[in-house]
Amino acid sequence: MGKFLLALGLLLIAIVPQREPLRAQATGGEKTDTWSQSETAPPIRSTTRLVQVSVVVTDKKGEPVTGLSKQDFVVSDQGKPQPIAFFSAETPPTAGTLAAKLPPNVFTNRFDLTGQYAGAVTVVLFDALNTPVQDQAWVRNQVIQFLKSLQPREHVAIYALTTDLLLLHEFTQDSAALVAAANAFQPREQALHDASHPDYFNVTALAADKSWAAFQAAVNQTDARIADQYKLRSAEITAHALEAISNHLAVIPGRKNLLWVSGSFPANILVEAVGSIDRQNESTQKYSAAAAQALNRANIAVYPVDAGGIAPNAAMDPSRPGGDIGDPNSSLYCADCIEEAPGTSSAMNARQNARDTERMFADATGGLAFYGSNDIRGAMKRSFEDGRYAYTIGFYPDHGQWNGKFRKIKVQVSASGAQLRYRNGYFAEAEHTDSEKQAKQELQQAAMSPLNATGLGLVVSGKLSGPAADRKVEVHVALDPKQLQLRDDDRHRKGILDLYFVQRGAQGETVAAESQRIGLNLEEKQYQSLAQAGLVLARHLAISPQASELRVLVRDADSHALGSVTVPVTELLGGTEVAPAKIAIPGCANRSPSDKFTALNCEYLQSFFPGDSVNESPGFAVLMKADGKIAFQNGYGVRDLRSKIKIDAQTDFRLASSSKQFTAMAIMLLVHDGKLRYDQTLTDVFPEFPAYGKQITVRNLLNHTAGLPDYEDLMDAAEKTKGQIWSAEKQIQDAEVLQLLEKTSQGKFAPGTKWEYSNSGYVILGLVVAKVSGKAFREFLHERIFAPLKMNHSLVFEKGKSEVANRAYGYSKKENDFVETDQSPTSATQGDGGIYSNLEDLSKWDQALREHTLLSEEDFLPAITPVKLPPGAEVKLAQDVPASLRGRASGYGFGWFLNLQEPRPLMWHYGDTMGFKSAILRYARDTATVIVLCNRNDLDPGALALKATQLIISVD
Repeated sequence: MGKFLLALGLLLIAIVPQREPLRAQATGGEKTDTWSQSETAPPIRSTTRLVQVSVVVTDKKGEPVTGLSKQDFVVSDQGKPQPIAFFSAETPPTAGTLAAKLPPNVFTNRFDLTGQYAGAVTVVLFDALNTPVQDQAWVRNQVIQFLKSLQPREHVAIYALTTDLLLLHEFTQDSAALVAAANAFQPREQALHDASHPDYFNVTALAADKSWAAFQAAVNQTDARIADQYKLRSAEITAHALEAISNHLAVIPGRKNLLWVSGSFPANILVEAVGSIDRQNESTQKYSAAAAQALNRANIAVYPVDAGGIAPNAAMDPSRPGGDIGDPNSSLYCADCIEEAPGTSSAMNARQNARDTERMFADATGGLAFYGSNDIRGAMKRSFEDGRYAYTIGFYPDHGQWNGKFRKIKVQVSASGAQLRYRNGYFAEAEHTDSEKQAKQELQQAAMSPLNATGLGLVVSGKLSGPAADRKVEVHVALDPKQLQLRDDDRHRKGILDLYFVQRGAQGETVAAESQRIGLNLEEKQYQSLAQAGLVLARHLAISPQASELRVLVRDADSHALGSVTVPVTELLGGTEVAPAKIAIPGCANRSPSDKFTALNCEYLQSFFPGDSVNESPGFAVLMKADGKIAFQNGYGVRDLRSKIKIDAQTDFRLASSSKQFTAMAIMLLVHDGKLRYDQTLTDVFPEFPAYGKQITVRNLLNHTAGLPDYEDLMDAAEKTKGQIWSAEKQIQDAEVLQLLEKTSQGKFAPGTKWEYSNSGYVILGLVVAKVSGKAFREFLHERIFAPLKMNHSLVFEKGKSEVANRAYGYSKKENDFVETDQSPTSATQGDGGIYSNLEDLSKWDQALREHTLLSEEDFLPAITPVKLPPGAEVKLAQDVPASLRGRASGYGFGWFLNLQEPRPLMWHYGDTMGFKSAILRYARDTATVIVLCNRNDLDPGALALKATQLIISVD
């Protein structure tokens, strides 16, 4: 563990200029006020209790009122006038120039040193988490069209919110770069959103039946309670994202605009912003409170733009002044409110409630809410105009009641007819020092954020403190002590800093972490000296060989202000890292020739990623087990090209056809339960099925000898006569597959006479499970397979009813680029390929098969018994079977390809769909298993698995 040294900041101050204190801009010839120079400047406070309010002043026509001075304003706190200690007037920014490049090994979170802002800034948050997928593409296009029109003087960043906060592009004046970033973010379905917005169950024909009405009400109430739980999760994710954005923007002086484009806004977050905490909702109160307070501390004006309220209507005009009926000064634009009448429908009431919360949120932060409009670009333009002409007023409250409660602010101006918009209050946060436990929790949360926190401006530098091979460095952290909330105590300035140094690996995992709480006790003379030169903390660290980046975090325990800086390890070590000629591969350098698994690790990457960056491309995960124990597992590449989260053993891939082994197990469990027989026919289960189903047995469906038509061929035939019916957004469901098959009069061949791989058969088997068990297919698999085996991250994906926590997305190689191809018109079918799982869970599945946890050895025997075919019978494999495995398909049981003639008997399966590929190989006699899961279509998972087999089976 290194120790901190406290010193004058001469080293880094000589390298990087100190940030100038906030200055008020002179207006109308008035003498300029400053924080530190003017005779009229406020005294230095021992605690930072300055409340800043950004005020937009417009005339009756909505045009900005400029040229106002401090004397034109009056600000009140809970009705009591307060002296204005700080005043500034924004003017339209001019095209900025980038700051000089930082010296080597110097890193910062200060935008003023990186040239990323000048004057007012705007963040566009594209909220896919809370927006239906059908609205996302249109909204994204509107955002892109606006970004194309940006002027060079505008400083804009664009983020996206899914189940994670994604940094699409940091602040820039390059509109082309922003457009490219927005284009790269593809609309995607969010199961969390669908699950929190269930369809209303209503059969109007039975409305007069009281018993039916009671049943219907009970169903809807249950759906609502379930939806509430999903809404709470959405609210929690949204709150953390808002807090991360606030921490990131905190260092920027003056007004910041957050343009939040969303289909719905979590009410328990919005209500919190105005100080009306729902005390009955303890589960999310702590998250929403932290987000609301962070937004207020950072002086961020939020502009909610309701994408869900958009309706094509030529009468809508968002440029027209308006708002609540009878309230011309309301902070909203609603172009279609005039068409609404109270009490017309529950849907209207819900819509109005959502709009009320949006308006309250805008009021609370000084922004403007937009909804009921097709002109998202107009809304964005308005937020930019507000940022150009805003006034900033600062005052030190004299109430002395720092109890955490919300206090109302009122601002008045002497200009006749002027209309004001500003945040309506602030939280009087109590003065206290957090526990080390709370500080550590906040630091850990900030360490995982994709954005650097800027609540404390930091400059970090490092140098080697010995031979490069020792990987020991001395890290310097410089900050301006005037940022800290220090307490006056007997002519000393006292405070506490919490520090956190996190080393993270190439896949984002924490490989080392150190934390320390240090106390500051500075004499006044020492403080004044540090206030001019800067405070520098030095720490000695040993960098782990597995670390690819170091994140440095500093937190003021009294003000909760937090700053973080991310430092690449290769730059910290001065480029001394040793890398192979092609790409940096963990474990390849200095390995022992006898280390077979490390050799395999290197061979994988060198053979299958020539020229690709392991850290930046879609990739794969591999698991090898010997004697029932994990011998090797690792992930390579990223889950998706937006988040760049590294693939690991917890990453969930779509298994595609490798799902069939689970469908087969579900059928076998029903047979074991006595609810089904292998010789039952299709018409026994589905009486309405055509006559040819009388000869098709459950066994035929399991071993691909049923002769059912291919449902994808039936889809093509239907669309040739009716036009497009299905798409990646409107996917075919299992019930529709059954309907298509029921419209056919005959199969492709007589059952049992040929072998032809059939997705149709396994879709039907999924429906058989549901029909016979009385439970949805996904529920049956969860209750009978996944839950008993503690496969906690495996599921049958169903839109609106399930969420894939650590989801990988499928990519296809097109020329030299990867294109996300995750979904297709057939991606919603379940029994043939709808399962998501990961290496950890599949290892548990493998163990259960080996130990006969779910079925006895006798009951499982049919799954590994090859189907018997007539002499000379045709065998037709699917076209997507990996070339490396085609010669090993000598038979098929229930959900498994079999190759029992080899010296090492093998059962295996593969999967291939929309950029996902998988291979699962089990060698029963050798008790060895190899699993490869890919999210890119240019790999052969079978070849990868077979290469692993050559090593793992030879392990003693």
